[in-house]
Amino acid sequence: VALNLENRRFGRLTAIKRNGHNGGRILWLCLCDCGNYSNVKVEHLVGGYTKSCGCYSDEIRKSKPITHNNSKEWCEYFAEYRSWTLMKRRCLNKNDAFYFNYGGRGIIICDRWVDNFSNFLNDMGKKPSDIHSLDRIDSNGNYEPSNCKWSTKKPISCISVTEGQTLYQISKSTQLTLRQLYKFNDFSPFSDVLEPGTSVYLERKKRKSTQKEFIKVDNSATLRQIANQEGIRLKSLMRMNQGSSPDEQLPKGEKVFLR
Repeated sequence: VALNLENRRFGRLTAIKRNGHNGGRILWLCLCDCGNYSNVKVEHLVGGYTKSCGCYSDEIRKSKPITHNNSKEWCEYFAEYRSWTLMKRRCLNKNDAFYFNYGGRGIIICDRWVDNFSNFLNDMGKKPSDIHSLDRIDSNGNYEPSNCKWSTKKPISCISVTEGQTLYQISKSTQLTLRQLYKFNDFSPFSDVLEPGTSVYLERKKRKSTQKEFIKVDNSATLRQIANQEGIRLKSLMRMNQGSSPDEQLPKGEKVFLR
């Protein structure tokens, strides 16, 4: 028998009426003391897990200070504080999934920021919006005032391999499966450690708009390398250049047809 919670209070919430289901769970429309309405699962009300529309958590977060270096930064700077802590994790924590691409390749945090959030906040200011993130102007440079800015996130479709980096590490850091990485890239079977500077695509390659019918090999290269360089599927390149294997070193000056 379904519970009748009408007009019962649960913290700041007053149950008004049943209001459908979510994932097979009964929802109740509730009125919060702050005036907002919200749909809450019945077990969350009865079990005491939900006691407000979310306003109570917001009040606690804004009133609780973050203590660091004997200074108090109010939680209105929580987003900036999180960016600062994630920056430190990437550069200092060897167990972090992204360490290999930051601290692991020598990216450091300046002395002014590494142990002082107040200095970081004074130099960077507040994030302009929730979609902005901490970004380095020179991706090979360090975290310091002259090399950092708040920028909007852009989808990364391609990354460059650092020394000693493996497909497994890239898979772990990008949350893509090895199968997806092989699908998006024309790597030879059983590729493990990749050459530094190799481009790794994180989504299906889009062919670059080009009017070139062919290119001439400047230095010794393979069709596989040219496919990645030109943004062309390896199968398409092999179909247009029959007789060449994907990993055969092509001599300097040889024509490779692109379309």
